[in-house]
Amino acid sequence: MNIVNRVTLKTLKKNRTRTIVTVIGVLLSVAMITAVTTFISSMQQTMVNAEILSNGPWHASLDGIPYSAAQKEQTNPRLEKTGIRHGVGYAALEDPLNESKPYLYVEEMDAPAMELYGLRVVSGRLPQAAGEVVVAEHLSENGGMQVAVGDVLTLEIGDRYMTGQEEEGPLGQINGYWPEEVPETLKVRESRTYTVVGIIERPDFENYSAPGYTLVAWLDPAVLSADDPVILPFIAKNAGEAVGLSQSLLEENGLAETAASSLHGDLLDFMGVGDNENFNAVLYNMGAVLIVLIMIGSVSLIYNAFAISVSERFKQFGMLAGIGATSRQIRNSVLFEACFISGIGIPLGLLSGVGGIGLTLYLLRDVLSSFLNSTADFRFVFSVSVPAVVIAALVGFFTVLVSAWIPSRRAARVSPIEAIRMTGEIRIKRRQVKTSRLTRRLFGIEGDLAMKNFKRNRRRYRATVFSLVISIVLFLSASSFTSYMSEGVNSVYSVSNYDLVVGMNSFQEEDRDAVVGAVAGLEEVEDWSVVKCAAGNVCLPADCINPDYLVSQEEGAAPGVSLNEDGTAWLNYYVYGISEEAFRAYLRELGLDEETYTASDSPRGIVLDQQVYYDRAGHLAVSRLFTSLPQEEITLHDSTYDYDTGESSGLESGEVSEAALTLSAVADKAPLGVEAYQSRTDIFSILLPEQTFDALFGRFPDSSRLEDMLSIKAADAAAAETAIKAALQDRGYAGISPINLQEALQTNRNLILVINVFSYGFIALITLITITNVFNTISTNVNLRRREFAMLKSVGMTGGGFNRMINFECLFYGLKALLYGLPLSLLFTYWIHRSMDLGVSLHFRIPWLQVLICVLGVFLIVFITMMYAMSKVRRENIVDALKNENL
Repeated sequence: MNIVNRVTLKTLKKNRTRTIVTVIGVLLSVAMITAVTTFISSMQQTMVNAEILSNGPWHASLDGIPYSAAQKEQTNPRLEKTGIRHGVGYAALEDPLNESKPYLYVEEMDAPAMELYGLRVVSGRLPQAAGEVVVAEHLSENGGMQVAVGDVLTLEIGDRYMTGQEEEGPLGQINGYWPEEVPETLKVRESRTYTVVGIIERPDFENYSAPGYTLVAWLDPAVLSADDPVILPFIAKNAGEAVGLSQSLLEENGLAETAASSLHGDLLDFMGVGDNENFNAVLYNMGAVLIVLIMIGSVSLIYNAFAISVSERFKQFGMLAGIGATSRQIRNSVLFEACFISGIGIPLGLLSGVGGIGLTLYLLRDVLSSFLNSTADFRFVFSVSVPAVVIAALVGFFTVLVSAWIPSRRAARVSPIEAIRMTGEIRIKRRQVKTSRLTRRLFGIEGDLAMKNFKRNRRRYRATVFSLVISIVLFLSASSFTSYMSEGVNSVYSVSNYDLVVGMNSFQEEDRDAVVGAVAGLEEVEDWSVVKCAAGNVCLPADCINPDYLVSQEEGAAPGVSLNEDGTAWLNYYVYGISEEAFRAYLRELGLDEETYTASDSPRGIVLDQQVYYDRAGHLAVSRLFTSLPQEEITLHDSTYDYDTGESSGLESGEVSEAALTLSAVADKAPLGVEAYQSRTDIFSILLPEQTFDALFGRFPDSSRLEDMLSIKAADAAAAETAIKAALQDRGYAGISPINLQEALQTNRNLILVINVFSYGFIALITLITITNVFNTISTNVNLRRREFAMLKSVGMTGGGFNRMINFECLFYGLKALLYGLPLSLLFTYWIHRSMDLGVSLHFRIPWLQVLICVLGVFLIVFITMMYAMSKVRRENIVDALKNENL
C-alpha cells in the first residue's frame, strides 16, 4: 500500500462520523436495491409456483385440432411436454340444485394432460385405466349429487344442441345454459359405465358459467380416430415463444380457420413472457420509478459524502502535491477511499437487503401464502436470485465510483500553493457577497451574515440545498408511489365490509324479527344490518351524466349509457333499504341530517356513485357516472318497464311499477351490507332507510325485488357461522346456513396488507437515506466552518446573535430547498401516476398531507442537525478552532 493510501486510511479513521455515515449510505443503497430485486425474484417465483399448483404448468394449448395433428405435434422439438384431452359429452343430472348446471360433462385425459392441468386430488387417486373417473368435489356441494370413491356411475352421454338448429353443431362448456333465451336439446348417443376412483378440486378449465360438472376419465388413445377433435396442452421449451408458438402451430397444420389456441395467461405473465401489455407496462414503469428513486438518493448521499471529503482534505492534497504526489496518485486516493468504503458497505448492504427482506417475508409468510393459493401445503418461496444479487452489488459499486469520480478529478487538479493557502475553495469579489438592505432590515445583522455566508461558500451552500431538494423529491415520490399503489390494489381487489350473509326470504314473515334479534344478540356478531334491494330503470337528463359515458359506446370503449333523442338517458339502478339504526349511524358518519333523510313525507336518497370496470383494452377504469344530481324529483321504474309503450308488464293486483324520490347527496363510502361500487357503467346505487324503502318499493313486482339479506360483521367468521347455525336451528330453520365470505375477503385484505407493509417499509428506508444525506451534508459543512465561527466569537458576537444567525441559515436552506424540491416532486408524482394509469385508472392529485409533512420535516431536520453540529462548536476553545487546519 503506498503512502498516499495510508494517509487516506488515517483520514477515514480520524473522521469516524463521516466515514460511518458514508458506509451507512452505501449500505442502505445496496440493501434497498438487493431487497427490491430479491423481493421481485421471490414474488415472481412464488406466483409462478402458486399458479402451477393451482392450474398446472401448461403454457398454451391447441383446441379442437384433429387427433392426427396432435400426434404430429407431440414429436415437435419446440415442445417440451404435451398431453391429450378429449371431450366425451354430456349426461343429464337428476334433480340438480343449481338450475344453471343441469349436466355432467365427461372429459378424457392421458396422464401427461392430467399433470399439465394440475388436477388436485382431495381423496382417492387419479384415473389409471379405462373406465376410471374422478369427480369434481363441487358436484355434491353445488349440484346435489352425492358421489363417493368406489361408486359406479352409468351415464347416458350425448351432445347438446340448440333446438331446431342441430346443423350448427353441438354446444360446449363455453356455452352457458339459458333455456328460456336459447332452448336446447340433449341427444343421447351412447351409455358408459365408470368407477369413481377419486374426488378432485374444481378444475380451472371449468368456467363458472359452464353448464356441466366436470368428470375426468382415463383416455385410451387407441380408441381415438384420426379426425376426432382433441385439445393439445403443451409446455414450450422456450417459454418466451409460447405466446406466438400456439398460433404458428395451427397455421403450420392448416388449422388456423377451424381450430383455436389458448394461453395460460396468468402463468406466462408471472414468468414475464406474457402478452398482457398493460401488466408489463405497469410492472416495468413502476420498477423504473423504484430504481430511479433509489439511485437518486444513493448518488446524492454518496456524492455529497465524497465531495465533502475532498473539501476537508483539500489542504492535505496540496501538501501531498507539494512533496511530490502526482495528480494520478491524488485521484486514485479518492477512488481508493471509494473502494474501501465499498468493501465495507456493499457486503453489509447485500446481507442487510437479503436478510431484511427474508425476515419480512418470513413474518408475512402465512399472509402471503393465503392470497396466492388456498392449498394448505403451499408456502411462500424465498428466492435469492444470484444474478440479482450480483447486479445489486455492481450497481452499488458503480454508484460509489460515479459519486467519487467527479470529486477525484477536482482533487487531482489541485495546485499546492492554492490548496495550502485555501484560496481555491473560496474565490469571491466584493460584489458577489453584497446583500440587499432589505435583508438587513428584515433579519438584522445576523440574517445579513447568514446570507453573505451562502454567497461566499456557494459550493457548500448548493450541496446542502441539493441534498435537501433530493430529500424532498424522494420522500414525496415514495409517498405518492405507495399511495397510488394502495389505491390501485384497492380498486382491483375490493374488500366487502361484511363477513357473513344470511338470505332472509327463506324465513316466514312473522319469524323475521325474531331471527334477526337472535342473530344480532350473539356474542360472535360485532355488527349487523338488514338490507333490502330492488332494481329497475330510470330516465335522467343527459347533462347530469359524465360525458365520457355517453360516448363510450364507440369502438374500443367500455359499454356506456344510451343517449335518447330528447336529450335524456336511460340508466339502471339498485335501491337499497337499510335497517333504521344502521342507516342513522351511516348518516352520522357522513355528517348528514338524520331527519332530512328519514322523514317519510319527502323521501330523499343518497347516491353511491362509483364504477370500477375493465374496458375493452383491459384497462381498469375507476370513474363516476354523475357530474351533478338531478335538481327535481325523479321517477324510478320497475325492471319490466317498456320504454316504447311506457307500461310495465305482468303486474298483479296491488303491485306498483314506479316510485318518486329526490336524490340529495353523493357518498363514496358504503354502509354495512352494500357494495361500494358497481362493475357496470350504466348502473348506480341509491340508499334509503328501511321504512322509506318499504313505502316506495315494498309493492314492486317480484321480478324487480332482490332477496333481503342480513349482513354480518364478525372478527371470527367461522365461530360466528357456527353460532348462527345453532341459533337458526333452535328456531326450526336447520337447513339454512349463513354464507361465509371471510375466507375470500381475507385474501384481498391480506394482499392490501402486504402492499402497505412493503410500501411503508420503502418510505421508511427512503426517509432514512434522506435524513442521513442531510445530516451528513449539514454537519460536515458546519464542522468545516469552525474557524469562521471562532472568528465571529472572537470579535464579540453573542450567543443569542449566534443562534439567530444559525436559525436564519436554517430558514434560508429550507425555503430554497422547498422552492426547487416541491415542483420537481410534483413532476415525479405525475410520472408515477402515469405509470399506474397504464393499468388502473386513477385520478391525479397533489398529496397535500405529505407536502405539509415534508415542509415541516425539512425545517425540523435542518434545525436539529444544525443544533447537533453547533453543540460541538460551542464547546470548542476559540484559539484551538482558529488553529484548525481540517487535515
